[in-house]
Amino acid sequence: MNNEGSFERSERCRLCGAIGEQVHRFTLPNQPPSAQGFYDNEVEARVSITLSLFECGSCGVVYHNSSPVPYYKDVVRAASYSPEMIQFRQRQFLDILTQHSLSNENILEIGAGTGDYVNVLKRCGAQKVHAIEHSQKNITHGKFSGVDVRKDFIEDMPVNPWPYDFMAIFCFNFIEHWPNLRTALENIRRFLQPGGHVFFEVPNFDMILKNGLFAEFTTDHIFYFRESVLQSLMTKMGFRCVKTCTSWNEYITTFHFVKNENLNFDEINKKYNSKIIKIKSIMSQYSGDCVVWGAGHQALSLLASCDAREHIKYVVDSAAFKQGKYCPVTGIPIVAPERLYSDLPSCVIAAAGSYNHEVIRTLKARHPNIRQLLDLNEL
Repeated sequence: MNNEGSFERSERCRLCGAIGEQVHRFTLPNQPPSAQGFYDNEVEARVSITLSLFECGSCGVVYHNSSPVPYYKDVVRAASYSPEMIQFRQRQFLDILTQHSLSNENILEIGAGTGDYVNVLKRCGAQKVHAIEHSQKNITHGKFSGVDVRKDFIEDMPVNPWPYDFMAIFCFNFIEHWPNLRTALENIRRFLQPGGHVFFEVPNFDMILKNGLFAEFTTDHIFYFRESVLQSLMTKMGFRCVKTCTSWNEYITTFHFVKNENLNFDEINKKYNSKIIKIKSIMSQYSGDCVVWGAGHQALSLLASCDAREHIKYVVDSAAFKQGKYCPVTGIPIVAPERLYSDLPSCVIAAAGSYNHEVIRTLKARHPNIRQLLDLNEL
């Protein structure tokens, strides 16, 4: 029995929302409706779907257009059945905690399942381990002793419920399950401190493509990311990529991202306040006998910030299309350099950005009697 559960077309990208950029890449007929869909009777078990895969020409992600599986918010993980996987995680986590000094920082795992990995984190020395898991069954029957676990799902958490932001967030082979991925990533960013770390693992789609592993496509995995595509997405979301690597026989790609730190405007504020005071003092000292060379954006900002209307006689600029006009905000007239021959001021402030040195050399050569020549960038 065939239940055609997928749409035949994809009009809009599931990730970026682009319309008309979707290209059908592959169809996998007669597939299980889910990877965890085990049935109690043969009739129900014989249901199948057609899985259609599309590539977005805008953001580059590959995705299927079927409905998410009913349990997409819950983690289904069998790591505890593999001693080698647990040993691998122990080596991996110990290296991460040591290299980035995270042992005493608040750490969060999103999609913790029954707690296998958060317990490995604790054994590796992590002191402040937190977890999000949507399945109450996982939480009830899991191993979360000494771990602050919350029953929730990251797509549904626009506000961080903890009274602090995290320094590191881990998420293992789970983000490809999330239908509203951009929303979830925005929420993750809100949970992180500036400079905080994100460690994602996803199926290695580059390897799947290279080796033609069509059986890796499943309804459970909505998205498939080439390495460059996920890096680009996270860059747009406010992160920078620190490292990528493959592991587990190349089936897994691990991404290490860092949340962009807030820009430091302290130096700009400091320079603005000190420079405006200094320039106002100079303009006042030569009031009515001071000229600014340059009618570009730097000079216009300076004149407006200093309320220079009362102190600046005129503005000089070599661009003919500016001459005979008036500066915005201040209304100071703009004149040609020849004006200096007939109306020489005592002070000239060069405010032509990267051309200031050239302007000052020209003034020294042509008008050696100017008492004060100042470079705005050096004040």
